[in-house]
Amino acid sequence: MAIYSKGKRLSFATIAISSKEQHVIQFYAGALCVSTTYLSRIIREATQKTVYYYIAEKIFTSARHLLACTDDTMADIANKMNFSDQSAFGKFFKAKAGMSPAQYRKLLGNCVKGNPPEFLSYSVNKPNPHR
Repeated sequence: MAIYSKGKRLSFATIAISSKEQHVIQFYAGALCVSTTYLSRIIREATQKTVYYYIAEKIFTSARHLLACTDDTMADIANKMNFSDQSAFGKFFKAKAGMSPAQYRKLLGNCVKGNPPEFLSYSVNKPNPHR
């Protein structure tokens, strides 16, 4: 996503959202050399979504990938994703997916080591069809 403001191109792609390390807008605003207020305002004006929406969607996508493609424990994934603890990761994931990380992995069954099946690849804003 690129947004042009006052002739300056602001792009999350330019700084590659680093979902495993950075969960806060301050990092991205700093990398783009703009204030957090300015970044929030122009993203909302251009997309009608918040910066956090984009950060959370990337975090959620990465979490689903790690759950589907690795045998890592929930604690290991929470650590890799830079959550304070496994509980914080579980709450975040459940709020987005409507199920715990363990339930998601169990639902995948024998699909570990591959990409998540299409029916589990819903977005943060789309309703969960499995509730």
